Amino acid sequence: MAQRFNLQTLPQCGAKNRNGSPCKRKGNLRNARCKLHGGNSTGPVTENGKIVARHNAKKSFPVELASIKANNDYLMKAHTAYSMLHHLMSEQDINWEKVHQIVAQSHIQLEYAKYRIAEFAEPYALAIIQTALDRYYQDTNAPHLRFHAFQGMIMLPMFSRRLTKVQQARVNTWLKNQNLPWKEPNFIRKLNAWMNNKKNMQTN
Repeated sequence: MAQRFNLQTLPQCGAKNRNGSPCKRKGNLRNARCKLHGGNSTGPVTENGKIVARHNAKKSFPVELASIKANNDYLMKAHTAYSMLHHLMSEQDINWEKVHQIVAQSHIQLEYAKYRIAEFAEPYALAIIQTALDRYYQDTNAPHLRFHAFQGMIMLPMFSRRLTKVQQARVNTWLKNQNLPWKEPNFIRKLNAWMNNKKNMQTN
């Protein structure tokens, strides 16, 4: 018979409560914190959660928003998933369970690259991908991906835009919190003085 674990051997959490006193709950062996103070937190585990957390945590300028470089890992995974979906959904009796398995593993990558694939693959490629995605979302009662707001998508050139509203709000928040020179009351006067001084130095 297995011996029961002795809870008394666990360390006390000790995290500061709202009233300022240390928490008296038992913590875990990993970081000595209880479930209310970070003991159970493993961080985001899904790809969608990691994307959201990665962007929420950034305090510096969101440089990735200024980049137009495609995510090659996402593109490769999306192309692989599309090839499998194309094979499955070309059959007379579609095995939706297998389709859902592929989409479950690659739905973020497919959402990211579906228009790029449609641009270079056969004309009905987008119909295959979107149908597979929609059926998966319907059958699993899945909420819409927050991924779209943060990571963005590769869009067709005529429909592309630089930033989503969420991304633009993030840039605006960063700018608001910066002590930028042009926010100073006398910035224009100082700038004109500097330009005049530089002009005088060049003429002398």
